[in-house]
Amino acid sequence: EDFNFDNTGRAIISVFMISSLEGWSSFFSLIMVSFESNINFFTIIPIIYFILIIFINGFLLLNLYVATIKDNLS
Repeated sequence: EDFNFDNTGRAIISVFMISSLEGWSSFFSLIMVSFESNINFFTIIPIIYFILIIFINGFLLLNLYVATIKDNLS
C-alpha cells in the first residue's frame, strides 16, 4: 500500500488509518525501516507522532461518546 504524506489526500488517509488503528502497524514498520540504518535522536520523532495521534484521537472519541450519553440521559 502507498502510505505517505506527499499530498493532502494521502496524508488524510494515512492519519485516519493511524487513528482508527486499522493497519497502522504496517505504516509504522515502514517508517521505522527507513530509520533503521541511521539510528539517532530523530528516530524517536515517528514514535512520538504515532503515540500522540492515537492518544489524542482516543481522547476525542471518548469525550464524544460521553457527551452523547450525557445528552441522551438528560
